[in-house]
Amino acid sequence: MKRLSLKFILLLLVVALIPIILFGAISIYSSLRVTYQRVMQGNQNVTRRAASEIETYLKNSIDTMRTLADNLSNVNLNSAQKERIIKNYVIDYGRLEEVLLIDQETNERISTRPETDFKTILDSDEFKISAGGKISLSDIIISSSLAPTMKILVPIFHLGKVRGALIGNFNLIDMWSLVDSIKIGNTGFAYVVTDSGRLIAHGNDNRKADVLRGINIAGLPPVKSVLQGDSRPVIYREKGGTKSLSVASPVILPDGRRWGVVIEQSTREAFRAAYLLAFELAGLVIVFLVLMSLVGYFGGKGIAKPLGELVFATGMIARGDLNVRVRIKSRDELADLGDSFNKMAEKLGDLTEEIRRKERVATFGRIAAGLVHDLRHPIQNIQNSSNLIVQKPDDPQIRKVFKNTVEREFTNINEFLDRLRNLTKPSRIQIVEIEVNGFLSEILKIYRNDSSLNKLEWIAELEPENPRIRADRFVLERACKNILTNAIEAVGGQGKIKITTRVDNHLVFIEFLDSGPGISPERLKNIFEDFSTTKRRGLGLGLATAKKLTEEIGGRIGIDSQPGQGTKAKLIFPVTTDTNT
Repeated sequence: MKRLSLKFILLLLVVALIPIILFGAISIYSSLRVTYQRVMQGNQNVTRRAASEIETYLKNSIDTMRTLADNLSNVNLNSAQKERIIKNYVIDYGRLEEVLLIDQETNERISTRPETDFKTILDSDEFKISAGGKISLSDIIISSSLAPTMKILVPIFHLGKVRGALIGNFNLIDMWSLVDSIKIGNTGFAYVVTDSGRLIAHGNDNRKADVLRGINIAGLPPVKSVLQGDSRPVIYREKGGTKSLSVASPVILPDGRRWGVVIEQSTREAFRAAYLLAFELAGLVIVFLVLMSLVGYFGGKGIAKPLGELVFATGMIARGDLNVRVRIKSRDELADLGDSFNKMAEKLGDLTEEIRRKERVATFGRIAAGLVHDLRHPIQNIQNSSNLIVQKPDDPQIRKVFKNTVEREFTNINEFLDRLRNLTKPSRIQIVEIEVNGFLSEILKIYRNDSSLNKLEWIAELEPENPRIRADRFVLERACKNILTNAIEAVGGQGKIKITTRVDNHLVFIEFLDSGPGISPERLKNIFEDFSTTKRRGLGLGLATAKKLTEEIGGRIGIDSQPGQGTKAKLIFPVTTDTNT
């Protein structure tokens, strides 16, 4: 009997348990790998958003100083008027603590603080850089009020010649607040380092004293990597022995220097879910091994049929059918084994459902990203029109443009929200006949009236015959704006964007050409996929959304691009010849 039990155990191991072990090992490996990638990617996305916010904050501060410098460059202003303008800026911009004006041509000195040491400023390297016509940023300084500050020096030009500099002392407490708001679990914190490795912000309260002391941590592996341009995740052991997962993203300053935003979290906490899942799967496999061995020891010839059922069900599980169950009617250990097998299958099914639930959450995240992407266009247009009417409130032409823009964009927003409300219903497409030239002229007028795009050269070469197409006007406008937004980002705020229309073989071609850097053939293959982008900023939804919208109204989209030769996006629709159809 012992020999039979031993042989039967060996038979079970060969026939049934080896596939189970392989399946368990593959499942454990796959779950660990997926969880690792998800955790690292999630933390990486947080660092990228934080770096982007810091870059935007610094850029806006520089833009503020540029605007003030432009206002002060008027030679008809006397010192009192300049001082009044400067003080108003300090009052209006809460993060601007102090402003100094140094005019080397007239030897004029203006400061919002009477105790200013102008000689020290004149001898500083930052002032010498600004005197050469370049924007200069000082190092981070912890002020007497224990707040981080940075001086931004902007040259003042007159008739193409540098005549002085405008110095603004900005409070960077918002950067500290941003870093403090980033909490990953109980052990995950963010910190920021300068290009020299100096610690200037830390989300861990226990490390804020290090920020005030200005310690240098350039030797840490994640800091060293991000300052060298390598943003890959790093796992290393800290001095206290704690093993940490670090992800980092660079912060590119306007003067070319590179800071770094780093998030660190203990690997024990970061990968806890992966470890628990692996232990559960391993435990299920071990339990199944023990139970199958017991069945072989106490069984005999009467277990051949139940054994066959178990082998078959195991194969189905290995092939991914988690709904398979076994029915063993005996009252011995085989029945218990069958119950345990069914529980394991149910548990695996629950785990699979949990993964599907997380995938649904990710899908809702993609929908949210799409909402941000599509609502950004009308909100930006309203903002630009608001800024314009604030500057010239009595200009009737500007008031008319403002009224038309607000009405049009709120109509677009309401239409978008109305379609979003019916997301689960069939799309409500309103096909109408559209004069392509007039339609594109209206869109082009929006971008030409945008003061933030005044460095762009807009060119329109429209078909003289003014072709017509049939499409949903709202959907077509969304598609065109997504393409134009991509073109604007590609040229970097200055360059040429050309819009052309032509008719060829009963087809209307609407083409958007930009003078940007172009797209490599490798990236061009996946350019219409969600979250695929060639730019440092942005979600990568523009062209993917444009493709879906164009196809939704019966059109086609194409991209032609070569590195260094710009990019051409084209929408293709059948031409409408009979206006009564």
